[in-house]
Amino acid sequence: MSGFNKVILIGNMTADIELKYSKAGKAFGNFTLAVTTGFGEKARTLFVRIVCFGKTAENLDKYQKKGSKLLVEGELQIRSYEKDHVTAWITEIVTFNIQYLGTKGDSDTSGSRYPTDRQQQREQTQRQQRMTQNIHDDDLPF
Repeated sequence: MSGFNKVILIGNMTADIELKYSKAGKAFGNFTLAVTTGFGEKARTLFVRIVCFGKTAENLDKYQKKGSKLLVEGELQIRSYEKDHVTAWITEIVTFNIQYLGTKGDSDTSGSRYPTDRQQQREQTQRQQRMTQNIHDDDLPF
């Protein structure tokens, strides 16, 4: 039987993404997501390293910033590297989907550089109203 490795987290970016490009020109980046679990006296905050690639990394750099609230889907990865004859281990989430939920403490996400669903719905409604205002019965072919 094969295993299952999927992680879903909601939290706030602790800093802007560190966007970099490989020698081949591929975008990649990482940031830390602060995720609060538990309630009351048992509440604690986990700081989780997140890694993303391609357009996901570029769009995060363009539209999100420190404090932005995100939903991150990905898989858990544990890797090691050696530096100065010492082995270090890193636990991180490699993403395959990120949803923008807003900015910390801001219910309408006006601090976000990315349009919210509410803003997009409002703009779409306004476009539809403008379109229907310009249609007259004489313009209809039936």
